[in-house]
Amino acid sequence: MNLPQQEKNVLHFSDLSLNVVQSDLDNFLLPYKENIVVISLDQKFQNTDYQKFLRAKVIFKDSASANKVRLELNLKKIKGHSVRIMWDERDSSIRYNTKSNLFIKGIPISVSPREVYEYFMKFGDISSLKIPEDENGTHHGYGYITYYNPEDAENVIANCKNQTIFGVKLDVEHFQRRNERNLEFYSTNARSLYIRNFPSNYTEEDL
Repeated sequence: MNLPQQEKNVLHFSDLSLNVVQSDLDNFLLPYKENIVVISLDQKFQNTDYQKFLRAKVIFKDSASANKVRLELNLKKIKGHSVRIMWDERDSSIRYNTKSNLFIKGIPISVSPREVYEYFMKFGDISSLKIPEDENGTHHGYGYITYYNPEDAENVIANCKNQTIFGVKLDVEHFQRRNERNLEFYSTNARSLYIRNFPSNYTEEDL
């Protein structure tokens, strides 16, 4: 279970560009500096499927100040890349709860990750929203959303089905891990067989 709101005062900043330095974070958080205790940039990069990123940890005086930054700055740009802001939580059960995780695709390039975040926040509190970007900060048109409440994820699917969002019909579905997708593929294609190593002299009649 995630920690009660009043106990949280630490935010995790992820997907920071490698050229981000401490002063960039200081300037990004300047309007909130009176409520910040520590801004710590981790010089060790994190690997993703696309590129390498930096991360940071920010400690606030209270939970309300931290939550305000999480809601107001999430998915805004630092040096051309959208920064993902999350509560610093040890419990990873929410991230791995597939009922809370959604996969969306078909996002127009003209729509910013911040706009996507603001739209889907209407359905409930988001633990994490990631929209992969290339080295220039242009997103790939798809992303992943994790809600704290699985019911919020269900409401998104129910409300977004066949709806026009950002001028298009987005594909929104539950996220599936690769092994789950493979299992579903083989279960729905069980009537098909693949056979090889026939003798070279076999004809269709022999088969």
